[in-house]
Amino acid sequence: MKKIFVVIPSLNEEANISFVTKIIDQGLTQFFPKFSRYLINSDSNSQDNTVNKFKSTNTDSLKITLKCSKAKTGKGYSIETGFKYAYKQNGKYFLMIDADLKSISPVWINKFLSPIVFENVDYVTPIYSRNRYEGNTTNHFSSPIVYTCFGYDMVQPIAGDFGLSRRLVKAVLNNFTTDYDFLYGIDSLISITALIKGYKIKQQELDKKIHNPSFGKIIPTFTGEAFSTLNLINRNRHKILMIIKSNKTESLYKNKIADEKYVSKPEVNKINNLYNFSIKEIVCFNYKNIIGINYYQRLRNSNFSISSKHWVDIIVDYLFKILTLDLTHKDIEILTKSLLPLYLLRVLTYFNEIDCYTAEKADIIIKHQKTNIRKKLVKKLGF
Repeated sequence: MKKIFVVIPSLNEEANISFVTKIIDQGLTQFFPKFSRYLINSDSNSQDNTVNKFKSTNTDSLKITLKCSKAKTGKGYSIETGFKYAYKQNGKYFLMIDADLKSISPVWINKFLSPIVFENVDYVTPIYSRNRYEGNTTNHFSSPIVYTCFGYDMVQPIAGDFGLSRRLVKAVLNNFTTDYDFLYGIDSLISITALIKGYKIKQQELDKKIHNPSFGKIIPTFTGEAFSTLNLINRNRHKILMIIKSNKTESLYKNKIADEKYVSKPEVNKINNLYNFSIKEIVCFNYKNIIGINYYQRLRNSNFSISSKHWVDIIVDYLFKILTLDLTHKDIEILTKSLLPLYLLRVLTYFNEIDCYTAEKADIIIKHQKTNIRKKLVKKLGF
């Protein structure tokens, strides 16, 4: 009997993991009753009662508990641990679901897995509706770069929850190379791997994703996702340049992403702290040496705001270097860390731009950034 494995990475989620486990089990039982079903809680050394809560949850699916080494903690380690185990157990179909999800329903399990099981799809990514102030790394970095490099409009390539085929899991396990991949870079690692391999991808529209607030983790999240993305692109730059040169692109996702009904802006003190952090970080980098342009002087002239047009120029400059030079991990780390304060200032400028906008207008800004980055990079590359 073919096996379905669901990996639930966790860290201190005792309040929610039982709920997530029950809903996943209900979805598996309802939609995939003829398959062998396994739930893996791959825990990153929680200090609370997460593991016991998982173990004590009644399910029809078989439950397995795995723990990362104490010297290795992070979402990527949890995913790698879970995938390795499931792959060795001859898992055929895979799903990863965050343990902090509060809006998950059984039908989500069907939407993630049915294309993998019945349609020979390798990778299923969700399209969640979002508060306009959420998904900043997705909107300003990950999704535009995917579209620019591959011509594919993957709306939310770092959404955290994905369905995967066996061959994609194998490819992902072979692609872990740096510490960032084992931390927050795991989502980028998976999405970029699927794209580089040319595997079949399907995006599924789901409801609003309600989970723990992530704005407080914006710095490590961006750093991890950015490094893993830039590293994989640099390692596969010759193939990606050929993809860009072919100039094959699909139409952008037409439906609205921003949720008009749910608007929640981060607290003022958190925004101010990020602004102050960004200003201090910028002076630590000699952008003229790193990227060839004195960004600091430009930012001083604009009162340290970064418009959409300026952000397009910045991403194009960084991608051009990533795609045209053979870089070391140290080189990519410097690029990632120097990009971080620029990214934060773009996010804060964007917050000011959309304060009085409708959800539709906020979406338009994001879509225009995406298309303009690709157009400008293609021109700069001379294609």
